[in-house]
Amino acid sequence: MEYGKLVFDRYSCRKLTDAPVEQEKIDYIIRCATSAPTAVNYQPVRIWVAKSDEAKRCIAESTRFTFGAGVFMVVGAKADGAWVRPADSENFAVVDASIVATQLMLAIHDCGLRSTWVGKFDPQVLKAVFPEMKDYNLIAIFPIGYPAPDAEPSDRHSQRKDIVAEIYLSGVAKSVFSSDRLNGQGSCRALAMSNCAKALPTDASSKHLNTEFFIMSSFSASLAENKPVAA
Repeated sequence: MEYGKLVFDRYSCRKLTDAPVEQEKIDYIIRCATSAPTAVNYQPVRIWVAKSDEAKRCIAESTRFTFGAGVFMVVGAKADGAWVRPADSENFAVVDASIVATQLMLAIHDCGLRSTWVGKFDPQVLKAVFPEMKDYNLIAIFPIGYPAPDAEPSDRHSQRKDIVAEIYLSGVAKSVFSSDRLNGQGSCRALAMSNCAKALPTDASSKHLNTEFFIMSSFSASLAENKPVAA
């Protein structure tokens, strides 16, 4: 399916039939999911496939949202195998798992199957039964199957919030920092320092005026010499 059609056609399907799912389609879904990007390509993500009756019963013990599926896929990521952003120590394990899960979800729909991203489950139940999951942060279960004849999107599916916001430099800073000769990182840091000082209470702000003046002065001098700002 063409991507532009796929992303708008996909919906969370909560009514599935018990028709068997072909192995070639399972293989296709896995190939699509494993081609997903991860931070620094560390690939800390795992996908577990549950097809046996026993495995499916264990899945059902962790959540009631199984929707009659014949196959389940569980997605998780290992924190100590993921990239960590140096600036704030943000661990990207869940981000990576979410990218993989999204690609998996689209692949399910693309091959004529249906599913929904189930987040309401008890991961400890799964980890107790499947010890290979115990070191992973489990983020999603996907019940997979063919859609029932009366399956349709929920009423909330078409309700979309505005999630886009334009960012820009305002006031005096906008004109000062608009030169195309700026070093982007230095200028943003300088503006952030300036805004932080302005946001402080009056008594605290006075203690930071010298810092703000130094940053702005350094910026002006660096701009004149076409050098990046030291911050």
